[in-house]
Amino acid sequence: SQLPAPFIKSIHYITYDINKYGSGSIDGVVDFKPWTNSNSVTLSYGSFGHFSGNTKLNFYYKNTSADILIGYKKDEGNYSYSWKDNNYERKNNDFEQKYFSGRVSAILTKRVYGKIFLLRTEQNRGVAGQKWSPNLIARRKDDLFTSAFTLGWNSKNGHGKFDLIYRK
Repeated sequence: SQLPAPFIKSIHYITYDINKYGSGSIDGVVDFKPWTNSNSVTLSYGSFGHFSGNTKLNFYYKNTSADILIGYKKDEGNYSYSWKDNNYERKNNDFEQKYFSGRVSAILTKRVYGKIFLLRTEQNRGVAGQKWSPNLIARRKDDLFTSAFTLGWNSKNGHGKFDLIYRK
């Protein structure tokens, strides 16, 4: 997945809620909740050359809040295994990801609010292939950029909002 794990607070599967999500949700909807407002630094080191780290920062000023998430993950991924009494080495199984996400929410007036969201990830990984057909040179580079802008309002006659979402 191109969504880094620290980006996701929770995932919910919602079965058939056509009223909320429209006719395209007949088989259900997967709802991702992003990270919560917090300040933290996380580092992780483990087997198969695993290393990851991320920083979450949260700022408040008057009627504005801002959150930043920056991180990096690398797995060497190569390992030895046995199959039918033979030993093999799994190679070209590495993974590297760099990511950044930011959110800003602001109350602009008594009746108007705005939100901005950005997510950028870069992945570079090996594609090892099957045991019987290993591939030592195949690579996959995935880049994801998505942004969203919301302008919302409340009035005596009700409320509304304008959403603009972009994905590259």
